[in-house]
Order: sequence, then structure tokens, then C-alpha cells
Amino acid sequence: MSDSIGDVVAGAMFQQLRLGTISNNLANANTIGFKKDGVIFDAMGSVPLPDAQGSATSSMESDIFAANIPARTFTDFEQGHLVATGNKLDFAIDGKGFFCVQTKDGDRYTRKGNFALNENKELCTVEGLPILGEGGKITIDKNDFQIDESGTIFVGGSRVDSLKVVDFEPNSLIKKGDNLFEPINSDIQEKEAHAFTIQQGNVEQSNVNAVKMMTEMIDTLRGYESYQKVITSLNESTMLAINKIGEIP
Repeated sequence: MSDSIGDVVAGAMFQQLRLGTISNNLANANTIGFKKDGVIFDAMGSVPLPDAQGSATSSMESDIFAANIPARTFTDFEQGHLVATGNKLDFAIDGKGFFCVQTKDGDRYTRKGNFALNENKELCTVEGLPILGEGGKITIDKNDFQIDESGTIFVGGSRVDSLKVVDFEPNSLIKKGDNLFEPINSDIQEKEAHAFTIQQGNVEQSNVNAVKMMTEMIDTLRGYESYQKVITSLNESTMLAINKIGEIP
């Protein structure tokens, strides 16, 4: 009986992890460059990946691994739709690759291309983190600048730098918050991206299909409720058996 309860509890915990992941996806459906997460059973028992926020493994996921349930989250890097904004500081990568962002903890990577200029006329994220070019930080001190499809930056018709766009092997990155990614470990190295074009005046939408995600949430809620009913039934059966044993003279 205890094994049966354990299996059902494991199933309920898996559904709860799915609910948390789906909720985070829906919350970021309109976030530029956001990549949705999913949950899968992993029979190979892979090392747990970070949760949807990327800062640390979620408590729910930690409980699942502690219970030896082969489930983990993963990030779907499928490209979102490109939308024209007309803003010269908006950029979308059409194809494979990531923009390079400088942080106090080292380089990070993003598909979120709604950039800005800081007080030093340096290209940066809306959070103020510098965007890197092949020569380091990118300074644009004029309004008449353009970036071609290769990422080359022209100011007044003269080339000044080129956006640094890199790529990684599949399943090499984890989320670190603010739509940033970093390699899973220090052995993973960035590589020059080739299969892409830069679209100035565009941004990449999230790859979350809100309608599909809502359907998944409803199905997951039903599954979770079913597990809860089974747990209640098994508990009642266990208590009944214990009481009957207690009645034996």
C-alpha cells in the first residue's frame, strides 16, 4: 500500500511541477525573446536543470529529485515570431544565435533585442547591461546609424563595429533571469554563429502559444486533481485497515 501511495504522490508532484512551469510560461507570453520551458520524464536521471527563473532549482523540483522521480525541466529554443516596431534600437536574430551581454558575473546571452543607449551612448539592454560587439562595448554617438543583416554597425556610412552573435551546442544553456542565459558548466564554450540575419527595427516575440498553454494547464489541473482523489482514497483505505487491525482481540 505504501508503495502505491508513493507512486501516486510522485505523479501528483510531477503535475505540480508542470503547473508551475506552465504558469511561468503564461506570465511571460508577452515578454520579448522569452523561451518557454517544459517538463519531461527523464529515465536517465539527468542532473536537474534550473527552474523557470533560472536562479536555482525550484523547491518543487528539488522535492521531485529527492523522491527519485525522473522528471526535469527543459527550455525550448524554438524561434518566436518577428514583429516590426520601427525602433532603430530594436533588433531580432532571425535564425540561430544569441546577443552577448556583459554582466558583473561574466558574459551572458539573450534573444531579447529591445536595446537602448546609456548615458555614455553605449548600446545596452533596457536593464542597463552593455551589449557586446566584436570590439567590446558598442558606442553609437549619432542618430544616423544602421545595422545590416550580418550585424555590421554603420554610423554615417562608416563601419564602426559588428554585433557579437554566438551560438552553442543544443542543451548547453540555462536561464539566469532577465531573459539571460549562461552555459551549464565552464567547459562549454561559445562559437561563432553563422545561420542568422539581424533584423533592425524588429523584435522576437516569446515562443509561448498562450491558447495551447492554457489547454495544457487545464489538462494538468485535471490530472493533479485526479491524483489528489486517489491519494485521499488510499489514505482512507489505510486508516480503515489500521482500525480493523486495532479491533482484533
